[in-house]
Amino acid sequence: MVLALLQAKDVRHAELAARFSGRAQTNSVIRRVERFFDRHPLCPADVARVVLALLPQTRPREFIIDRTNWRYG
Repeated sequence: MVLALLQAKDVRHAELAARFSGRAQTNSVIRRVERFFDRHPLCPADVARVVLALLPQTRPREFIIDRTNWRYG
């Protein structure tokens, strides 16, 4: 699932489903993706650990976090 997320660069279930191999119908794979997220919610800290582990260690990194979902107050 993590590799599908990284390859798709998208969180839409149909985009993730397209990254899975096999002959299952797209709707079946989409339902499997939905069940995965229902049963295994992604923890932001875990996702960050995976992303940081995949980055090359050649130089210090600077990260910018866009929190456009914040609300005033």
